[in-house]
Amino acid sequence: MGALKSLICTHGCTHDAPICTHGAHRIKSFVLRNEKYYGDALLQKTYTTDFLTKSRVKNEGIVPQYYVQGDHEPIISKEMFLLVQEEIARRQAGKKDVSGRTSRYSTCHCFSHIVYCDKCGGLFRRVHWNNRGCKSIVWRCSNRLEKAEEKCMARTVREDDLESVVLRAINETFCQSDGFMSVLESNARMAVESKSGLSLKALDEKIASLQRKLVEKVNHREDYEELAEQIQRLQAEKTQRESDGANKKRNAQSLQDLQDFIRSQGKEITEFDEKLVRRLVDRITISDEKVTVLFKSGQSIEIHGYGIQPSLLALCW
Repeated sequence: MGALKSLICTHGCTHDAPICTHGAHRIKSFVLRNEKYYGDALLQKTYTTDFLTKSRVKNEGIVPQYYVQGDHEPIISKEMFLLVQEEIARRQAGKKDVSGRTSRYSTCHCFSHIVYCDKCGGLFRRVHWNNRGCKSIVWRCSNRLEKAEEKCMARTVREDDLESVVLRAINETFCQSDGFMSVLESNARMAVESKSGLSLKALDEKIASLQRKLVEKVNHREDYEELAEQIQRLQAEKTQRESDGANKKRNAQSLQDLQDFIRSQGKEITEFDEKLVRRLVDRITISDEKVTVLFKSGQSIEIHGYGIQPSLLALCW
């Protein structure tokens, strides 16, 4: 968030604008969650409590709010906005282990939040090790590092060993390029399949029709609660349908990018690349005998006989 704030403030944004005067954590409210960026407007987010002092407070349901669709020309598409909201929710949710602890989201390393323990289901954490003057970087189960009643006894894995295993998994998967590409093409077709039900256009027409009936009932002072509830249900269905559509577009585009990337690669990758791991790998599960690598395409591969040299095994335990 801090980098985003600095970038915006150095590209023509006045320094007295809200995005530059408030902390980085407030950017989510001003930019990432602001419906005005995709053309809509929520009116009366705040209201005046004292017309003499002009003081305003946040509207917590004291006065009615009004949502206007298509109020102005959008800067971004609604699909992009919905994807951002999904990503915000995913990062805020964090990752929970079997004990119920939630770890904070981190993107410092390509293995962060994707390496899991096969014994307890906890996340592996990056640790700088200094064992009798011998410095190294290792990955250890978080349930072994925390002061828990029952510590997990999963083995410690050196970072260079983990990188070698992942690189080997990627190369072995790419060696079976024909089968891999067929799976990608099948997943791409499934990603764009639409669910049954009313289309977005039909939902808009039905909502508009119900809104007209609602206005007539209000003018004739008739009961309109049932119509209002039906409109709310349709609007919620529309929002969910738009979110699902945005997710399908994103998944289809990701799979297409992955296909293009695989076609552009040679037969073997010799150097470890963090960007490559972020692009391909979804989850890594570590046990004493093997490492299971799950790719974002849906395929998985097990690597046996990995890891630390026998002479270093005592240090890792």
